[in-house]
Amino acid sequence: MFKKIFSITKGLEYKRVKILCLKFKIKVKIDKKLQNNVLKKIKKRKVDNTVLMLEVNPFHGEIVVGYVDYLLKLGYNVDILLNKKLKKENLLCRLDSKKVKVFYMNPTTMRAVLQDQALINKYKFLFVNSFHLALPELEGELPVSIEDFFNKPISPENGFITSVVHRTDLVKDSLLFKKYNATTLAPTIENLPVVNPFRFGNVKYTSKNKKTIFLIPGDGYRTFESIIKVANELSSKKGDDFMIYVTGRLPHKEISSELKKYIKFLGYLSYKNLYKLVEKCDFIIPYLNPDDPQHDWYVQTGTSGSFQLSYGFLKPIIVHSKFAVHHGFNDENSFVYASNEELLSKMINAIEQNEQEYATMQSKLKIVADSIYETSYNNLKSLIQNKGISHDK
Repeated sequence: MFKKIFSITKGLEYKRVKILCLKFKIKVKIDKKLQNNVLKKIKKRKVDNTVLMLEVNPFHGEIVVGYVDYLLKLGYNVDILLNKKLKKENLLCRLDSKKVKVFYMNPTTMRAVLQDQALINKYKFLFVNSFHLALPELEGELPVSIEDFFNKPISPENGFITSVVHRTDLVKDSLLFKKYNATTLAPTIENLPVVNPFRFGNVKYTSKNKKTIFLIPGDGYRTFESIIKVANELSSKKGDDFMIYVTGRLPHKEISSELKKYIKFLGYLSYKNLYKLVEKCDFIIPYLNPDDPQHDWYVQTGTSGSFQLSYGFLKPIIVHSKFAVHHGFNDENSFVYASNEELLSKMINAIEQNEQEYATMQSKLKIVADSIYETSYNNLKSLIQNKGISHDK
């Protein structure tokens, strides 16, 4: 009897695996056909004064629109090659321009594009949105540079490629910075040109709510134990005057039923829903820990998406002083605290702030954002006009 059951089970498992294999082959065949169609469209496309932008990773989509904004202002049209996994993110939902065309594809198809000299020559230059690639198919070799992955991308006839280095500490060969005309999102110890992309398209600058809303854009580096403690104390001091929204993929421990009315974990949001949420909130808390060595790179070699949202939507930030000055935040445009113990008092100050005080803080933040925008625009313009960073420097 046992042998008979085992035989039936084995037969069913074999059929299941066979069906899965067949489905996978069909998917690969369909995917290959779709990708070939995309490649054909790009090859047939007539472009004029157009820049080719590239994002191979299935992330970093939040900065694409900001870079497109600069390129459009510089007078270019923009074709964008995006990892097909970004399609569901709807990252261009606030962008309204007929000068921008998006193609979604897998990394293999992107490689085919970059190996076609005639195709590449149609474009003014390449704009690489991520210098480093972190793809599942690379497995244990994360991250790799664009040069390693694409085996030296083909340049347009003018030879100009500019790239964005999100973490300069991952690049051991500084010559690659020069070769690919590297820029950064914020000032770094390498002193590369800063081109900070924080425009997201058509956004609303909203006034302060009667019930203060705090937003914590979460990710794997953050811990929320302290914010739970702060929320407990806030609830006893300020009652129903506040709400805390937390986004991101990071799973969270169950919180008490009392706190559920004050803290909402929303999980990972598409850009469309995230932008709506940012417009709805009053303050952003980039919950960075000054005592965590992993967070030092936020003031040395990189920046935070929370800062981008703050600049782009004019949302004052509540941040530790260690991270504030480096990114343009101060007591006039945000709430800056010197110790984790001060976080509670700053959040109380934020809750008690009236609408006019909030508007004044936004106007001060706009001055900083406008200055960063002007510097970034001029840096990119200069880089393009001079065809890159001088190798003599």
